[in-house]
Amino acid sequence: MAISPEGDFLVELVLKDFDFELQMYDIKISNNKDVSEQKSYRELSRINITFKFTNGQINLSKDKDVDKNLFRWSVAVSDKSTSSSEFRLLAISYISLKDLEYYKKNFDNIHLTQIPNHGFTFVFIIKIINNVYSISDFKNKELPIKYSGVIKFISKKNVVINQNGEKDKQKTDKGSQNADRYTLIILTLSGIYKYQMKNKLIKNIQKLKYPRRVYSAMIRNITFWFNIPSSSVYDSYDFIYSYINDCLNQHYFLADTINEDIKYIELYDLTTNHLVNTFQRQISSESYNFDASSYYAISNNGKLLAYFSLFNGAFKIFSIENGLEIAELITNITDYSGIDIELIDFFQNDEILFACSKAKWFVWDIFGSLRDSVKLEDIGFKIEFPSDFNEKLKK
Repeated sequence: MAISPEGDFLVELVLKDFDFELQMYDIKISNNKDVSEQKSYRELSRINITFKFTNGQINLSKDKDVDKNLFRWSVAVSDKSTSSSEFRLLAISYISLKDLEYYKKNFDNIHLTQIPNHGFTFVFIIKIINNVYSISDFKNKELPIKYSGVIKFISKKNVVINQNGEKDKQKTDKGSQNADRYTLIILTLSGIYKYQMKNKLIKNIQKLKYPRRVYSAMIRNITFWFNIPSSSVYDSYDFIYSYINDCLNQHYFLADTINEDIKYIELYDLTTNHLVNTFQRQISSESYNFDASSYYAISNNGKLLAYFSLFNGAFKIFSIENGLEIAELITNITDYSGIDIELIDFFQNDEILFACSKAKWFVWDIFGSLRDSVKLEDIGFKIEFPSDFNEKLKK
């Protein structure tokens, strides 16, 4: 399941072998008619459409025993175009277990950056003509993309916000201003790939490395699973996939670990490839066999970072501009391991922080009075979320 960066479109991929059905939904915000309640909710309108892989796409996959090597599929959908011809881009990534199998066989001789990628990513165009939807191939010599991983679209609406809170005003010609520009991010085991697209053409490809501490965390996690006799390559890849996915929020990447003696976390902007800021964090005196990234969220205006500490159950609010801590709230929402946190997000003009675990949820009015700012509720029973619940809720 994938949600567009603007949160106005949802795509669910239902697979049966290599035939798949795309269940798509328009998402609209509807206000409560009772003005006194001042509530709003999102309304989903289903769009009926089906699409199948071509024979060439199927053969590309099946000639290498796809049933045995398939780890999982990753899906991403873009915002709607701003040009007169309305369309969205849809990406579907096939992640192969052979990536990690290769690394296991050559563990002592290569670094993660040297792992060859055995998967691929398809890109399609969702056309919208008079509210009628159709899907066609994105035709480009670089397709299908010969890399796969956690994928995400970044549209030109996700521009950098400068210190004055204004959109970064880059000098562009008139043609560029009217162009539909998208960036497809692919986070693989070896690094990050950026495919920059303009007017339905791939214009630039970049390969970036993760921060050193991220590679160290991934290697620690892989080693941890490789040393468990009963574990499989799938178990190891699943753990790494979750770690990478936890580092990603909107168009930001958080470099965070629990083992290294580093007293800060690093926030990167994937649109600019730049370090946005660093933020102080608590470190543990203990050593762990595995590594993890804490849960976090970025406010809608890009000014606040909410960070959950895995060590003391505290939620911290940081200013992204200067890196300073604005507020801290210690809760008993988890057992202090943090493993059952399911969602953290900002609401109501970024004044409310919502978080939930499998057994509790709380609402924090960040700028309200201390006495009335927090509402913590015990659900009364344990909720069993689907294993991919976090991925489905991320924008």
